[in-house]
Amino acid sequence: MNRYCLGFAFTTDTDYVLLLKKSRTLHVGLWNGLGGKAEDNETTLDAMVREFQEEANEQTTPAHWELACSLFDHNHTWMVDVYGAQLGYQVMSNFSTVQVDVPDVPCLIPLFRLPRMYLAPHTNGLLFLTHEKLQNPKKLPVQLIEG
Repeated sequence: MNRYCLGFAFTTDTDYVLLLKKSRTLHVGLWNGLGGKAEDNETTLDAMVREFQEEANEQTTPAHWELACSLFDHNHTWMVDVYGAQLGYQVMSNFSTVQVDVPDVPCLIPLFRLPRMYLAPHTNGLLFLTHEKLQNPKKLPVQLIEG
C-alpha cells in the first residue's frame, strides 16, 4: 500500500492556514496542504515532519502534528494520513499572507477566503475536519474510504 501524509498548519488562533499551489504530480495548479509520500522506513508522521521541512523550510517535530483522519481508497492500494498543527508566530510569520500565484510557495490563507480558491479535491472537507480536530483535541481521528 502506498502511504502519504497531508498536513494543514494553522496559526495558533486557527484563522489562517498554510497552503501551497502544487506544480507537480497530483493536483497541479490547485491549492492544497503540504505533504507527500512516506518512505519505506518512516511513518506517515515522520514523513509529515520531513515534508514540512522540505516544502516550507521550517522545522517541526512529531509533537506539533495531530492526526485528524485517514483516507483510504476502496481497494486499499493507498492511504493518506491527514495531520493538523497549530504553529506559533515564530514559525508562521515567515510566510506571506498575500496569495501569490507562484507554484510551491507556501502562503498563509485566511479561512474565510477558502471558498473562492481553486482547491484540490477533498481539500476543503479535509481542512475543516482537521480544523475541528484541533479545536476538539479529545475527538478521535476519523477514517474515510473514497470510492
